[in-house]
Amino acid sequence: MKRSIFYRLNRHNSNFKVAVKAIIFVMIACILLFCTTGYARNLTFLVTSDLHYNYEPGEVSNPAQITAMNNLPGKLYPEEIGGTVDTPSFVLVSGDMSDRGTYAGWFGPTGFLAQYGLNGTDGMLHYPVYEGQGNNDVLHDFIKNSIISRHGNIYYSFDADGVHVVCLDDYPTLEILNWLNSDLASMSDPCMPVVLFHHRPFTDSALDANRQYYMSIIGNYKILALFYGHLHDSSHTLYDDPYSDAVYDTFLTDTPTRHSSPNYFYVVHITDDTMTVVENNWSECDLYKDGKTDFLDFAVFAEQWMQIDCGPCGGADFTGDGNVDANDLKKLADKWLDSRIICRNIVTIPIE
Repeated sequence: MKRSIFYRLNRHNSNFKVAVKAIIFVMIACILLFCTTGYARNLTFLVTSDLHYNYEPGEVSNPAQITAMNNLPGKLYPEEIGGTVDTPSFVLVSGDMSDRGTYAGWFGPTGFLAQYGLNGTDGMLHYPVYEGQGNNDVLHDFIKNSIISRHGNIYYSFDADGVHVVCLDDYPTLEILNWLNSDLASMSDPCMPVVLFHHRPFTDSALDANRQYYMSIIGNYKILALFYGHLHDSSHTLYDDPYSDAVYDTFLTDTPTRHSSPNYFYVVHITDDTMTVVENNWSECDLYKDGKTDFLDFAVFAEQWMQIDCGPCGGADFTGDGNVDANDLKKLADKWLDSRIICRNIVTIPIE
């Protein structure tokens, strides 16, 4: 019995409708999946501050820190985190690159530009660099003009793997805040996580005149963290917005030129769900100050061996008991053989 043309068309239309429904279902599922998982973020970057080039302690410690940064990829995170450190996408420097804003500290053969470079291929550092001025850098216009030539302005922003990163110079003035208001409003996704960095602390009096305006701007967005420097130490603090119920994670960023060890820089890892900030103790057991632990450090350690009540003991008293003994040797051996980064603090922040 022959089927009518009408029947065959209905049958084909029915199959077609099923196929269309299936395609629509898949498309909707993909859209929902994208909305749920966002950007599939997997971003790693480093943060340091107060390099103070052309200041004597930095002549050794700055190249050593760069070596430690370059050697970081593939090292194990602390056990409570798990996994290995990916190659950083960039390094943030929150000000005071040149001590007292000196020309040599910026343009000299062993200055900031020569060692940190710009794009990861034109200096000692293997990663791109994004810096903002500090109170030392603003003393001379040549640093300001150089930063403008490198990044377009002394305040600027960029997107990296679904994260909006904003440099606010030494501190956010009214001019910078007006720009910040427009910059955040123009993000491709208003829900994109934001990382801010400037030199002065969040609580510095320089911010007081425009603090309420600053808070009103960032209160509309998903601010993951603020990194700052100036105080030559390292710590994590929760800042309570005095004008609302918002609370911000702020990170004081260490200097490599501090006379006392250890020294730290931050290793930041951002995924869809969390931001993890590791306070990386890069200088522990690095007695030779070259960014790694090897026979050269052992030679320096041997000179202090079995010293008693020796104060800092040339840096060889790793346990802090005033002596150099088997306990310090064990710590040196552990650092030498272990590929795991050493940290003082780990902060994990959920991304909602």
